[in-house]
Amino acid sequence: MTDEGLVDLHNLAEIERLTISPGSSTLTIGFAYYGDWRATGVQPHPVELEFGGIRSLKMELPADYEPRAATSLEGIFYQDISGQTCFDIDMDEIQCSLVAETLTLRDV
Repeated sequence: MTDEGLVDLHNLAEIERLTISPGSSTLTIGFAYYGDWRATGVQPHPVELEFGGIRSLKMELPADYEPRAATSLEGIFYQDISGQTCFDIDMDEIQCSLVAETLTLRDV
C-alpha cells in the first residue's frame, strides 16, 4: 500500500530484471507495472522494489532454470527475528531469502 493506493505487483506487473549491487548492499527487482487491468491499451511503466542494507542473501534456482520463466512475483513474506527483518521472496522459479534494513517501492 502506498499514498496513492494499492500497487499489485503480483497480478499487474511482470519482472523485467534483478540487480544485485554489492557496493551499495542492495537487491533491486525491476517491474513493468500495468496499473489498471480493466483499462484497454494500458502501457506499462517501470517500478522498482529495492531491498537496502542487505546483510545476507541466498538465491535458489532449479537445475533446469529458464530465465524467461521467472516473470511473476508470487509473494514476499517477512518476519522480524532478533531485531532483523528477514524476507523470503518467491519469484516463480527463483527463491530468494535475505536480511535487509529497508524496502523501498519507487517509480522509475
